[in-house]
Amino acid sequence: MEVKCSSSSDCGECLSNKNPCNYVPGGCFECADEVKITALERGTLQDPNNRVMGRSYLSFLISKVKAADFEYLNPTRLIEDLSLPEGEYIVNLGSTSKTTSFIKTDNTHIVFFEDDNGNGKLDSQEAILSPYEAQVEYNVTYERTADSYTLTLQEGYNLVSFPILFKDENEKEIKKASELIEYLNERGTEITSLTAYRGGKFLPYVIREGNAFGDDFNILPGEGYFVKSNSSGEFLYSGTKVKDGLEILLYEGWNLVNIYNSNVKSYSGFEILKQMKDQSVGADILNKWEDGTYEGIVSEESGEYGTDFNVYQNRGYFVRVKENSGPFTPK
Repeated sequence: MEVKCSSSSDCGECLSNKNPCNYVPGGCFECADEVKITALERGTLQDPNNRVMGRSYLSFLISKVKAADFEYLNPTRLIEDLSLPEGEYIVNLGSTSKTTSFIKTDNTHIVFFEDDNGNGKLDSQEAILSPYEAQVEYNVTYERTADSYTLTLQEGYNLVSFPILFKDENEKEIKKASELIEYLNERGTEITSLTAYRGGKFLPYVIREGNAFGDDFNILPGEGYFVKSNSSGEFLYSGTKVKDGLEILLYEGWNLVNIYNSNVKSYSGFEILKQMKDQSVGADILNKWEDGTYEGIVSEESGEYGTDFNVYQNRGYFVRVKENSGPFTPK
């Protein structure tokens, strides 16, 4: 969706030329990209990944999907998005025992409204609340309880990483390949195998017709993994992320790694190879896996070769070290 204005006054001007369809909380949007909003009703609500989000009349999650029907909303009630860093939050509603939770990402819009009739839906006569109004009138406060992690999968093989510590409902850490597959699948994915690459060999762990095959290896920070999925989607989880730069050990030959710094959302591939050389690691090739094929870049004394690409926090990459193995921390 494309936001066409950033304030109530701006949005009041956009009925004719920017938003010929419906006003929605958060700004004016392209008509073809209407926003679906799902209320937290009495009782529990599950997000698309079957994660129970909590209890409240007050909180709304707006997701970037098309084709939703809306009643007209007065443009003077349009509000800007709640300004919070990414993460999982508990929302406390005044002095009552009512709480709810949500996971905030850059693509998630949090909106409040007064549910006068208690039906868990935003009706045309009900008021949108700004974050300020929610705080003043309902004494709404937020407590950040965990980091957020987005896992994007295509059907087939995906090269990903997990720079985050997951815990199950019993607060037990997820450490094994079998535990990770079970944890992710219980929350919406359809993963059938997880494969590591260590010592020049692939180590697959496969679930087939309820039976497990392969070595149930440990999940290690700084590694990349091939994940085979039977479906595509974007899945949102919470946990504890690694802080700052994650040190990895690079050995001569090929390494399947996660290149991660919590303060940097992405690097260029050639920048990473340069940083490795600056830290006395003789890496000359960086490969990514995308749409079923490898794409790579080469950095040698004679020059740089290949089309540069972005290196992301939650993906895995093959790095070839020609000489001088050692530790590397992305800056």
